[in-house]
Amino acid sequence: MTTDNVTKPKPVHTVKLGAVRAAVWRRVGPTGVTRHSVTFERIFKSKEGAFRSMRDFNAQELVVVIKACELALSWVMEAETAVATKPVSESL
Repeated sequence: MTTDNVTKPKPVHTVKLGAVRAAVWRRVGPTGVTRHSVTFERIFKSKEGAFRSMRDFNAQELVVVIKACELALSWVMEAETAVATKPVSESL
Protein backbone atom coordinates (compact mmCIF):
# COMPACT_ATOMS: atom_id res chain seq x y z
CA MET A 1 0.00 0.00 0.00
CA THR A 2 1.31 3.44 -0.83
CA THR A 3 1.21 6.41 1.47
CA ASP A 4 -0.71 8.36 -1.20
CA ASN A 5 -3.94 6.70 -0.07
CA VAL A 6 -3.37 7.35 3.63
CA THR A 7 -5.19 10.37 5.03
CA LYS A 8 -3.21 12.17 7.71
CA PRO A 9 -5.23 13.40 10.66
CA LYS A 10 -5.72 17.15 10.68
CA PRO A 11 -6.05 19.45 13.65
CA VAL A 12 -9.58 20.59 14.53
CA HIS A 13 -8.28 24.12 15.12
CA THR A 14 -5.06 26.03 14.44
CA VAL A 15 -3.69 29.22 15.97
CA LYS A 16 -0.97 30.91 13.92
CA LEU A 17 0.96 33.86 15.29
CA GLY A 18 3.90 34.79 13.10
CA ALA A 19 6.13 31.73 12.80
CA VAL A 20 4.51 29.96 15.77
CA ARG A 21 1.64 27.56 15.23
CA ALA A 22 -0.51 25.79 17.82
CA ALA A 23 -2.50 22.83 16.54
CA VAL A 24 -5.48 21.53 18.53
CA TRP A 25 -6.19 17.81 18.16
CA ARG A 26 -9.40 15.98 19.07
CA ARG A 27 -8.89 12.81 21.11
CA VAL A 28 -11.74 10.40 21.79
CA GLY A 29 -11.05 8.07 24.70
CA PRO A 30 -12.18 4.46 25.08
CA THR A 31 -15.28 5.61 26.97
CA GLY A 32 -16.22 7.97 24.13
CA VAL A 33 -15.27 11.14 26.00
CA THR A 34 -13.80 13.82 23.72
CA ARG A 35 -10.76 15.70 24.94
CA HIS A 36 -8.27 17.92 23.18
CA SER A 37 -4.50 18.21 23.13
CA VAL A 38 -2.30 20.95 21.69
CA THR A 39 1.05 20.81 19.90
CA PHE A 40 3.30 23.78 19.16
CA GLU A 41 5.78 24.32 16.35
CA ARG A 42 7.83 27.05 14.74
CA ILE A 43 7.76 27.27 10.94
CA PHE A 44 10.81 28.46 9.02
CA LYS A 45 12.25 28.33 5.51
CA SER A 46 15.41 26.27 5.02
CA LYS A 47 18.43 27.37 2.97
CA GLU A 48 17.05 25.22 0.16
CA GLY A 49 13.77 27.12 0.23
CA ALA A 50 11.65 24.35 1.74
CA PHE A 51 9.37 25.04 4.69
CA ARG A 52 10.36 23.15 7.84
CA SER A 53 9.17 23.08 11.42
CA MET A 54 10.87 22.83 14.80
CA ARG A 55 9.50 22.22 18.25
CA ASP A 56 12.00 24.27 20.21
CA PHE A 57 11.77 27.99 20.83
CA ASN A 58 14.11 30.80 21.82
CA ALA A 59 13.34 33.32 24.57
CA GLN A 60 11.58 35.82 22.27
CA GLU A 61 9.46 33.11 20.66
CA LEU A 62 8.30 31.86 24.06
CA VAL A 63 6.25 35.05 24.49
CA VAL A 64 4.42 34.19 21.26
CA VAL A 65 4.03 30.54 22.36
CA ILE A 66 2.37 31.73 25.57
CA LYS A 67 -0.13 33.83 23.60
CA ALA A 68 -0.80 30.94 21.20
CA CYS A 69 -1.32 28.68 24.22
CA GLU A 70 -3.85 31.12 25.72
CA LEU A 71 -5.78 31.28 22.43
CA ALA A 72 -5.71 27.50 22.00
CA LEU A 73 -6.87 27.00 25.60
CA SER A 74 -9.80 29.39 25.05
CA TRP A 75 -10.84 27.43 21.95
CA VAL A 76 -10.53 24.07 23.76
CA MET A 77 -12.56 25.29 26.73
CA GLU A 78 -15.34 26.52 24.42
CA ALA A 79 -15.32 23.28 22.42
CA GLU A 80 -15.42 21.05 25.48
CA THR A 81 -18.12 23.18 27.12
CA ALA A 82 -20.22 23.01 23.94
CA VAL A 83 -19.96 19.19 23.90
CA ALA A 84 -20.78 18.93 27.60
CA THR A 85 -23.89 21.14 27.29
CA LYS A 86 -25.18 19.68 24.01
CA PRO A 87 -28.75 18.32 24.38
CA VAL A 88 -29.02 14.52 24.34
CA SER A 89 -31.08 14.57 21.12
CA GLU A 90 -28.18 16.31 19.29
CA SER A 91 -25.69 13.72 20.55
CA LEU A 92 -27.50 10.83 18.85
